[in-house]
Amino acid sequence: RILIGYEAEYYPKYFAKFLDHIESYGYDYLILGQHVLGNEDSHSSAVPTLNEEYLATYVDQTNEALASGKFLYFAHPDIMNYTGDEKIYEKYMTRLCENAKKYGIPLEINMLGLHGGRHYPSDKFFRIAAQVGNETVIGCDAHWPEAIAEEKSLAAAIELANRHGLTVKEKLIYKIGWIIKPFAKLLGKLKIGTIAKLVKKLIRLICFLFKFFEHSRII
Repeated sequence: RILIGYEAEYYPKYFAKFLDHIESYGYDYLILGQHVLGNEDSHSSAVPTLNEEYLATYVDQTNEALASGKFLYFAHPDIMNYTGDEKIYEKYMTRLCENAKKYGIPLEINMLGLHGGRHYPSDKFFRIAAQVGNETVIGCDAHWPEAIAEEKSLAAAIELANRHGLTVKEKLIYKIGWIIKPFAKLLGKLKIGTIAKLVKKLIRLICFLFKFFEHSRII
């Protein structure tokens, strides 16, 4: 089965409108990739910086994104290219990893970064992730067909995970829009009352069971 997913930024000003827009097309899941801070009007995450404020903003903004419950995993979480004091980096990135763990969001080991010799995936970041106890996924971030499961980069990603003793997940649970949507519409039509409340609870339970048991897939 081929799934439809989007790598998406979290821009607070536009996020609700963004979700409404993509809902009309239908999708299975979203992954978080925070390339630019603010509302795409601030610092670019990959550009080297000594500015602690940018690092703090990156952690705060991505935490807000993860708390939304809309993202399946966190793509290249170490894209933020802070080149200042190591202790400052460790303080903020520990908080980022703790946030991801709290919300049950795996962190991606990015194969495109390995293939291109970029500053990510970062040993110093995944050392922190290992200490916090984060789960990870390996993502190909394929910008061309041949990059899907490209052997050299995949081997390097596995080696990085093994080097730091990281758990790599192979199965993730994603949203099933075609099951959830009809129930959501029904919930909106039900009138408040004892029976309606009971039906709502039953529907939510059914949605929960479908989402977490019947519709997990390897992606």
